[in-house]
Amino acid sequence: MPFFEVHVAKEKFKFNCAHFIAFKGFRERLHGHNYQVGVKLSGDRGPDGYVLDFGEVKEQVMRICKLWNERFICPVKSDVLDIDLTSNEDNITINCEDGTHFSFPRDDCLFLPIVHSSAEELAEHFAVLLVSSVGAERLRSRGIRDIEVSVAEAPHQAAIYRCTIEHLLEIASGSAEATQTQVERPTPKPCTHTNCCKAVASDAQKQEQEQEQA
Repeated sequence: MPFFEVHVAKEKFKFNCAHFIAFKGFRERLHGHNYQVGVKLSGDRGPDGYVLDFGEVKEQVMRICKLWNERFICPVKSDVLDIDLTSNEDNITINCEDGTHFSFPRDDCLFLPIVHSSAEELAEHFAVLLVSSVGAERLRSRGIRDIEVSVAEAPHQAAIYRCTIEHLLEIASGSAEATQTQVERPTPKPCTHTNCCKAVASDAQKQEQEQEQA
């Protein structure tokens, strides 16, 4: 069945972040990337000739990129990092499996509900946020079925996430069934801090408020 696809990938769709990958028995050195984002949406062409106005997509991509820019990516669902979000009001502490410790200013951190700060998981979470930002009813009314988000760490070095819109809407709504991804993920270790989830939610809300005021 024929379908249409819109693709937006502008130079300004970028965010600069520090991070390190950590999994059982391995930790990268702290480093950073100038990430570049691209988005494709596929579906039906509407009576106005559009799949979806480019402007709607660009506005939300830019909003997320600006929110993520110049941060340390903190993967709060990591199964090997002990992330202390509550004992210090101004800083977070990350205790690594190899015995090393990091302390970061809380306001410099981007708290994401991911296991690893890989380009793959960043692309997936970016897609969830983008679909949520544009809105379920808007996407359904336009007949949009699929989304593809690419996150590049360097030229010709990108991770690409493709998924149906309906699946991402389920993830965004917190459906337990939708949290099962196509790639099996390690089970995150239980949080040892009683206020951890509350702290993450508070920091995420604060970052959103800063973005709205910017």
